[in-house]
Amino acid sequence: MSAVQQHDRDHWPPLRLRFAKRIGERSRAEWMSVFEGTDACVSPVLAPHEVGGHAHLAARRTYITRDGLLQPAPAPRFSATPAGVPAPAPAWSQDTHSLLLELGLKPSEIEALIHDGIVGGPPSI
Repeated sequence: MSAVQQHDRDHWPPLRLRFAKRIGERSRAEWMSVFEGTDACVSPVLAPHEVGGHAHLAARRTYITRDGLLQPAPAPRFSATPAGVPAPAPAWSQDTHSLLLELGLKPSEIEALIHDGIVGGPPSI
């Protein structure tokens, strides 16, 4: 295929097949070793459980572990004003009652919403 043909959409399906076949000839690890140390814009597609061990992501502190859970770090990150690690999310329906009170609902209205299953009630123990 010539450089001119690459812009012709009619040529894309066979080109896509050629790429897929060629990429399928090696594992992800093998391809990463091919591009290691080059200035090619290539990076692996990682599974969620792999991101914590990726050297580039670790160096940039892109992920943090909180309460044993790997999660994205706060962003953006500035050197002069670092962001704190946010508090864990509240338990399911932990704030329902107080939030609805703050929005102006009466306690009896809130209880009716909980009873009818429209909003979550206090967490089960």
